[in-house]
Amino acid sequence: MWHFEEKMASILVDFEDNLKRTLDEMEALQSIFGEDEELVKIEMTENTVVLEIKIHPDFILGECYLTLISTMSNKYPTHASPTFDIIPSSFIDPTVYKNYKHIFANFWADAEGEVMIYRCVQWLSEKLSLWLRARASEIKVEKSRLQLKQEQNDTAAKTENDLLVQCSKRFVHGETLTDRKSIFQAHLVQTTNVEEIPLLLRALKSDRKIASAAHNIWCYRVGNQANNDDDGETAAGKRLALLLDHSNAKNVFVVVTRWYGGIHLGPDRFRHINNVARILMVKEKIITGGEKKKKESTRSTKIHKKNQGNSRNTPKKKV
Repeated sequence: MWHFEEKMASILVDFEDNLKRTLDEMEALQSIFGEDEELVKIEMTENTVVLEIKIHPDFILGECYLTLISTMSNKYPTHASPTFDIIPSSFIDPTVYKNYKHIFANFWADAEGEVMIYRCVQWLSEKLSLWLRARASEIKVEKSRLQLKQEQNDTAAKTENDLLVQCSKRFVHGETLTDRKSIFQAHLVQTTNVEEIPLLLRALKSDRKIASAAHNIWCYRVGNQANNDDDGETAAGKRLALLLDHSNAKNVFVVVTRWYGGIHLGPDRFRHINNVARILMVKEKIITGGEKKKKESTRSTKIHKKNQGNSRNTPKKKV
């Protein structure tokens, strides 16, 4: 019986000593991290002490911290390890404190009955600092990469814009033709490189007024290659292609813009499209303008000769 009482008295002494050492450790932590309850919070019950501490590194990347919650019974530190929980703030990777319970258990075993909470706090702080430094380096590299990419995009955009300006200056624009509020205008550029046709079309449409038109019908003949597009004006591209083919136009890209006036023109629209294109090509000496008149003159001559022949074969009337 005496031995039991002696043992119980020894345990009570140990418990009292544990509590004293635990409170001394809490006081030391408060002196290190400050008494601000937002950083260090201590709650006591009859048999336990609960520590809640926010671990910030020396430098802070946004609101990044770990909250360590440690619950110490009256058996700590001599007979039992505290229990631990960690709550991370936003953006912190859980791998920062991977296997912490196992590591903290080893800390307690190595302490051999001495307090060890500060060692846990120190370990977490070092892990968080390393992770944040690596993360800050990654962000810096990513920021530099994005900045370089933006600079490259800006340079490319400026280069393309300069190229579009140069290409747009190569175009020659014809006079406008207006019929029942619809307006037609031809544009052309001479080229020997079919690969630059898409760039030339983008350059022309860099003019907002042209880009906003109802139709931009186009056709090209470059070397032995040719193509056309109606741009919604059915069969207009093919008719324009026939004009270039019949007039033997070479190494030219022709675009006819139509701003729709709200009134249907019927077949007249095709005549206007080809006429404005023909007039501009003649003006720029892509094709000759006398070809049509020559054909009409030849046809008139044939009709005149035919009429003369008929008059010789017709018997004269008696007077």
